[in-house]
Amino acid sequence: MKELEISNKRWIRRIRHPAIFLTYDDGPNPSVTPRLLDLLKEARASATFFVTGESLAHTEAPSILRRMVEEGHTIGNHGESHLKTEYPAYEISQRRIELACGIHTDIFRAPYGVKKHVADYLQKDRRVVGVHWTAYFEDWLPLDLEKVTTQVGELDRGSILLLHDGSTSHDEYRDRSQVLKLTEMIVGQCHRKSIPLAGLATVYPALHRTRSASGRKWEFKLGNRSSSLFKSISATFSGFKQWCGSHRL
Repeated sequence: MKELEISNKRWIRRIRHPAIFLTYDDGPNPSVTPRLLDLLKEARASATFFVTGESLAHTEAPSILRRMVEEGHTIGNHGESHLKTEYPAYEISQRRIELACGIHTDIFRAPYGVKKHVADYLQKDRRVVGVHWTAYFEDWLPLDLEKVTTQVGELDRGSILLLHDGSTSHDEYRDRSQVLKLTEMIVGQCHRKSIPLAGLATVYPALHRTRSASGRKWEFKLGNRSSSLFKSISATFSGFKQWCGSHRL
């Protein structure tokens, strides 16, 4: 699949919708994400969290993800690795997300928005949808409050906003506490304009499904039974062919 052939329906930059979509990358971050969830809960706002394999390694990660789901947020897949030059292994991080909180998500974002990584995953799995962004605030650097204030004042409906509650091991500036201030500014502006803040699962509910532990266990058993049945049928058919070969009818 060539980069220019990616369908706009499978790589989203803006949505025709009355809400604005807060999205947070590179978490969960035990020192920031719980406080961010407190803020969003108080504001009655929903968001989408694109989590990484690196951050899923935190001991607190499963409980944070479960809280996200319980409070109505969307979990997105940001890949197992966060490099420009390496395929992010979305399949591995998806299994880890599901193990942590029971969510199977087909909503993903490529690290750094690399189009090749988008195209590669779309080619591997026709069910998934990649999410880019409409606006970002360079919050991986110390915030320029004057610039950010102007940007926040220009937000409009259907925008997908890129923020960061986590960081990667190779980030030079790793303090993400300023995302709390930035989120407060966005929430305040949206309230003044009567614009709701929604998670992407409200638009794509079929791409964000809860899978219980018992359901996953049953699926595993069913898969094993199907495999055993297939082997049994294959053995029977093979035996019949041998019998036919030794008995001329």
